Amino acid sequence: MLNLNLKRLIGLFIVVAFGLVACGSDDNEADASQNDNTLRLGVAYAAVTFDPHLAPTSSDEDDLNLFYDTLFKQTAEGRAVPELVESFEFTDEGLLLHLLDGVVFHDGNPFNSDAVKANIERGQTLEGSKVTRDLTPVVEVEVVDPLTVLLKTERTDVTLPAVLTGRAGMMISPAAFDSDLASTAVGAGMFKMTSRQVGVKISGERWDGYWNPEAVDLGGIEVHYFQDAGTRMNALRSGQIDAARLQPSQIAEAKGHGLIVEETLFSTTSVLQFNIETVPAWNDERVRHAVNHALDREAIVAGVLDGHGAPTFQMFGQASIAHDPDLEEPYPYDPD
Repeated sequence: MLNLNLKRLIGLFIVVAFGLVACGSDDNEADASQNDNTLRLGVAYAAVTFDPHLAPTSSDEDDLNLFYDTLFKQTAEGRAVPELVESFEFTDEGLLLHLLDGVVFHDGNPFNSDAVKANIERGQTLEGSKVTRDLTPVVEVEVVDPLTVLLKTERTDVTLPAVLTGRAGMMISPAAFDSDLASTAVGAGMFKMTSRQVGVKISGERWDGYWNPEAVDLGGIEVHYFQDAGTRMNALRSGQIDAARLQPSQIAEAKGHGLIVEETLFSTTSVLQFNIETVPAWNDERVRHAVNHALDREAIVAGVLDGHGAPTFQMFGQASIAHDPDLEEPYPYDPD
């Protein structure tokens, strides 16, 4: 069985396909993959860096989550629950964390309150840090004891656990702060990075010192990068990879090749911005309303996504816990 972390990763895939032999891959290659129990994934984009504090976008977390565990993790329903935290509570001073005992980083150093303090402060002060804004509510980190740490805030911030499910909450071994984290992750995740070919592939092996060994049955992980969706499809069919993220327009083709298809609904937000300086007409509220009425969301889903999607007028789609199914459509499609 795959644990929640792996499900979180694979749940991001639009298409997941297994059964290499059925896809016409080489029998020897398929047997080798099954024997070493390594899952080989095909995706479009690679993490820019494996330093969580310098990773520019949340998309990088697809790769980072393989090697780094976070203080909190996000469930399939989008809720923040403890990961490297045993329990937590909000106090008058801030967020009090009781950490898991016995967690070890890939370099053999222990995970403890000092490590949390070092990570939070590095994320706040490192030049070029991309998580500084996320950690703004934390005004001080106090080590209470080796497994208890207080994130002091000026006022209660109930969003902090959710913030710490991402890059801001990923724990790096402090001993590795001065190493080449851009190329080699040093976390406490289920996989330990073994190699990286920039823009081509990353590999990891199961971390024998992982704090939750029952959580993963895989012996290793490989992530192969193919920007072209057709190339990913070919790699999947040939048995080079076991699973791939494909485009909605490729679902019919994938099924036609006998691949197992899993569709996961997730929220994507596209923004249409109006430049009122170059087009003064946008200053007229009625014109902006008219544009909203001119958008045929159903047709966009049908034409662009081949019907694999659910249109929404809200900022948050149906896959988000913030979606409100009771809101009425303010701009129904109305060309007139």
